[in-house]
Amino acid sequence: MLKKLLNLLPAVIVRQLGDNSFASLQERGEVKTWIVGYTKDSSLPSDNKSDDLIPGNYYYLGLQIRIVRCFRLGDSEIQNYWDWFVYDGYGSEIIANGESLIEEIAITTAQKWIDDFLCEEDNV
Repeated sequence: MLKKLLNLLPAVIVRQLGDNSFASLQERGEVKTWIVGYTKDSSLPSDNKSDDLIPGNYYYLGLQIRIVRCFRLGDSEIQNYWDWFVYDGYGSEIIANGESLIEEIAITTAQKWIDDFLCEEDNV
């Protein structure tokens, strides 16, 4: 029944209800893996404080990404690779991670994961 009621309301009101609901849950510590007020069209919100970032991380669509250079000892050589991590908007929890052989691909893969994640949220 709630879904039917929300379908009758304008999208602006539904967005405000959702943002306020998540903000309330975050303040109470119930929700930790979401950032309120992200905009899908802008990658780096200008009002985010750099104090909120884990050093070396950056925002993409309201979530934080960290790319870390790693080394692996192979048979007779050292292999270079990049780990990527996606944190919630507060930098308190890792919600996805992976690795890639090239830094640019690691960044692109992390951003694609976020895009896919947010598209799934829109389709719910």
